[in-house]
Amino acid sequence: EIITTLMMTFLGTSLANVLVKLVFRDPGTTVPQTRTLPVEDRLPRLFDTTITSGLVLGLAAIIIVHLVMTRTAFGLKLRIVGANPRAAVHAGLGVPGLTVAVFAISAGLAGLAGAVDIIAVQGNVRADWNPAYGLAVIPAVFLARMNGFAAIGFVFLLSVLSIGGESAARRLGVPNHFTLVLVSIVLIVLALAEYVDHRYNQSRKA
Repeated sequence: EIITTLMMTFLGTSLANVLVKLVFRDPGTTVPQTRTLPVEDRLPRLFDTTITSGLVLGLAAIIIVHLVMTRTAFGLKLRIVGANPRAAVHAGLGVPGLTVAVFAISAGLAGLAGAVDIIAVQGNVRADWNPAYGLAVIPAVFLARMNGFAAIGFVFLLSVLSIGGESAARRLGVPNHFTLVLVSIVLIVLALAEYVDHRYNQSRKA
């Protein structure tokens, strides 16, 4: 499902580009983009900072998803399907329906993230706009072991590293690739720690 989802992002981006250029294009500009949302109609900022209230929506979404996955029967079914689809079939669960439901919910959450970015920061959608935030978040989610609250911490760490790297590139002349290298090193170290912990637990059980 992960590979399929990653491949589908290219189709989604292409469809969005077609809609921007042919359907929702702003006729008043030569640049292929939608109409620009007035600043006064965008999401407000928090405490006179550059952080928008979209952060609150994102945190609320993470908490809701975490509670659904850990405290409801629907979440239990999803975890069973994710852990062992064959066992889920033998248990009488509707695996195809649950899979489609997860895809739909995930698409809705991704759409919410994109909408928040547009109505809070960007103000419009340009053709070929593809920030690929999901690709940066996937490693953090896996390292968090699918725990919503832990994912918040990992995403915050990656955000601090990315923003700090961009600031260092502007002010100190550090190469732009420094941020990617730094984030990659952190992810590799965390992944190795996860692997060592997994092997240690297996050896103890043996």
